[in-house]
Formats: sequence, C-alpha cells, structure tokens
Amino acid sequence: MRLASFIQRSLVPILCGLGCIAGLGYVLHAAFAIRECSVFLDPALSSHTHNIVKQSIQSWCADGMGLGRLVAATKNNFPFLTMVSARLVPCGHALVTCYGGKARCRVGDSLVLLESGVLAGQHVFEQGVADLPQVHVAQWCIGREGMPARLPQFLNRIDSALLAQYNITWRGDHDIEFCEHGSDGFTVLTSADRGIDATLLDKCRSVQEKLSDRSAEKWVADVRFRDQIIVFAERMRRGYGTNTF
Repeated sequence: MRLASFIQRSLVPILCGLGCIAGLGYVLHAAFAIRECSVFLDPALSSHTHNIVKQSIQSWCADGMGLGRLVAATKNNFPFLTMVSARLVPCGHALVTCYGGKARCRVGDSLVLLESGVLAGQHVFEQGVADLPQVHVAQWCIGREGMPARLPQFLNRIDSALLAQYNITWRGDHDIEFCEHGSDGFTVLTSADRGIDATLLDKCRSVQEKLSDRSAEKWVADVRFRDQIIVFAERMRRGYGTNTF
C-alpha cells in the first residue's frame, strides 16, 4: 500500500505537468497557426510570375506550412527571388514579401542572367529585358540540362559596361568571342578559365590600332594563354583553336 501511495503521489504531478505542456503546445499552435496569407511581390516581375508564386505560397499556407519552411520552399522553388521574408501578425495572418534579382544581360533567346548568378526565363520579368545586352550562345553548347554550367559564373565576372560595349558569343568553354559594337571586325578570343577585363581589352585595342595602320585585314587577338596575346588574320581562323566553327 505504501508503495502504491508513493507511486501515485509521484506520478500525478508529472502527468499533470505533461498535460499542461501538451495543452500549452496546443494553445501556442492555435495562436501561431497561419489562417490567412497575403503575398506582396516585386512589381518588376510579370503578372504571370505573380500568379504562379502567389498561388504556390497560399497553397503551402493552406497546408499548414510554418513560416520557416514557407520561406525555404519559396526560395527553392523560385530561385530568381533573391529576398523572401515572412512574418505573422495577430489573428494568424501571414505577410510574405518577395523581391526578384536584378537582371544583368540576356542569354540566348529566352533567358536572363541575374546578379545572383541564376539564369531565369525572360518571361519572369515584366519589362526592361529587351533593353539588356545580349550574350549569344552557340546551339551545340546547349545540352539537355540547359546552358553551359560555367557560363553564369564567367559572365558575372564581366563588368556591366563591357557586357554593353561588346558583342559576346559563347561557342564553348575555350572559345568565347568578344567583338566591340561598331568596330571594324577586330575580335578578341578568350576562355572561361582565362576570363577578360577592361585592361586586357584595352591592350588588344592598342594592337588593333597598330595593325590597322599596316593592313586592311580583320584580326583576331587570342588571349587564352597567360601573359600572351596571339594575333592572326580572321581569314586564317578556320580550324584554329578549340570549337571554332
């Protein structure tokens, strides 16, 4: 009897405590459960994008997804969104705000490169895409998984002024062509490993000016090799280098 009484005296407070905790958990869940959701989206995004993102977020809210998971799911499913925040206001109302990344240039006929390094469809944005500089990509470089893997990183190392100043054509990781808009055809050839910057392009332009004084040939400056600029006539380019034509 003494043992039974002792067990009873010991267990009752514990069980009552667990009941209080469970009850408190229910109260907290009810207090912080999302009942309604308002979504505010970047006006730079197209109406089509607005509809898709908004419907997805509201569907996740209706399924009882918490704020943390909601933000993570939104970022994972819509990588062109660079900022997603969510907060809960009284009465279980969630406010979700989403902003898209800034587009740097068009890639091919249907994509844009964002400052975050993400490639997104041009249809994602409402306007202003047509005014961006365009980077051309050879058809044979586009595989089943889309654009070349190294393309976004390479382009994001290029200054925005150069993206606008040069006609850029990607024919492969080791065959990237820069041709200045309005020039007489002088071409600079680089690679994803080597990259390019304004200083190197200025050196190539200086070479162009010297050669133009001597010949009417169109020239190619190959800067794919460290500390070297190899110059040859455009007419000799066929068969030269990697993935050329």
